[in-house]
Amino acid sequence: MHSHSVALIHQRLAQDDTQAVDKRLNTILQSACELLTLDVAIISNVNRTGKTYTLAHTFSRTITLPVGKIFPLKVNFCALAVHRNAPVMIHNMALLSKFRHPCHNYFTLEAYIGIPIQVNGKTFGTLNFCGTTPHAPFIDTDYALMLNLAVIVGDLMTLKAKNCAENARETQVAPIIVTV
Repeated sequence: MHSHSVALIHQRLAQDDTQAVDKRLNTILQSACELLTLDVAIISNVNRTGKTYTLAHTFSRTITLPVGKIFPLKVNFCALAVHRNAPVMIHNMALLSKFRHPCHNYFTLEAYIGIPIQVNGKTFGTLNFCGTTPHAPFIDTDYALMLNLAVIVGDLMTLKAKNCAENARETQVAPIIVTV
């Protein structure tokens, strides 16, 4: 099913290799939603205390999820993915009643696939995709796609962090030294 998925995403990114990091991330989120046939894509940032997470990037054709929105981490799929340091794949929420994703308040969440992402060698948060209807059971190629996407997104988020740090250094005003 996804034998050429990563190649397709790379092809879309290569069409304009001068794209800003945010635009590249949006291309990945949109392309992966199409490939996985899911409605919503989220890159979350789990804070250092592990009590909340923030929507760092989102994509959806059906709802609006505000970037910067903070949710309690509690017991949800993002927490589970980070805790296990492994993908979480749930194709039909009706099979589970214990967990609820905080985004469930924004839309009915019936399918979820997510994976932790690393930025600068540390767990940053998760890359996850959700659907408003049950999904066919996820398969090995979905798992492989998520592993590859986690690396690509982690690398782009690392680049974004580096660019932000460089921009901050460039905009710092040099002190004025007066000698008498």
